[in-house]
Amino acid sequence: MSAHSLSILGTSSQLPTRDRNHSGFFVRWQQHGFLFDPGEGTQQHMLRYGVKASQITKIFISHFHGDHCLGLPGVIQRLSNDGVAHVVEVYYPASGEAFFQRLRYASHFHDRTNLCPCPISANGPVWQSERLAIYAERLEHNVECFGYRVEEKGKLSVDAEKAQRAGLSGPQIGALKQSGSLSVDGKVFKLRDFSIEKPGTVFAFVQDTRSCPAARRLLDNAHLAVLEATYLNAQDRPDETVSHMTIEEAAQLASQARVVAPVFTHFSTRYNDLEAFSQVATGIHPSALIAREGDVHDF
Repeated sequence: MSAHSLSILGTSSQLPTRDRNHSGFFVRWQQHGFLFDPGEGTQQHMLRYGVKASQITKIFISHFHGDHCLGLPGVIQRLSNDGVAHVVEVYYPASGEAFFQRLRYASHFHDRTNLCPCPISANGPVWQSERLAIYAERLEHNVECFGYRVEEKGKLSVDAEKAQRAGLSGPQIGALKQSGSLSVDGKVFKLRDFSIEKPGTVFAFVQDTRSCPAARRLLDNAHLAVLEATYLNAQDRPDETVSHMTIEEAAQLASQARVVAPVFTHFSTRYNDLEAFSQVATGIHPSALIAREGDVHDF
């Protein structure tokens, strides 16, 4: 089983349809469980698609439009009902504090959660550990909206062939890895001279935005990324201030950012058949995926 996977819980925009639920995405990352933008119905779709409340360690809200947050009360109350004892951090735009509080206490319930609110007011890292860092960047939407990037720190490995060409044997290479330097017959070998840095795994989450430099930075070289692609073409987009991407714009952005596998979602309710989205996306990025509820993507 892969150490990283994405479970798709919902793919619609503004309103759910008969076939598509409000937004919802769950990322399994080793011992972590990241729930992104739990829209209305997320709790039910977690049950349907095998995501347990006890697996959630962090919740991320991009912005406080209903299709990205109305499922939060049910998820919180599920955490309480299931007796989830560990701390669950909730990241969200600080400007939406009033909305968070209303969702947090939307109804009476016996609150046994260990919830830690983490409001975001600036670009940059929002959480870091020895091996993992999570960043937020402000996107360009008609309300304050943040995208997220989960980035594993790179690992150093030894180029064994290069070390052998320098005259080091297997046991000597092992000793070099352990100590960082090694003296053989008066010659000093440094680990850095034989090291190769392997980039860590990267996941990006970019919702509700026009194409913009912040989205490009979040997506840069991501192994898997979830991107909004609300409209099939610009003609379908309302004449209001542009704050959503077409599938062409989103696919071009993913291609420019060298995303390995972009997953497109947040489709307008005007579309029943998503085949045209797939055709446009794969014509620009051959590895493009159209988000379908219940699908699981390892990365």
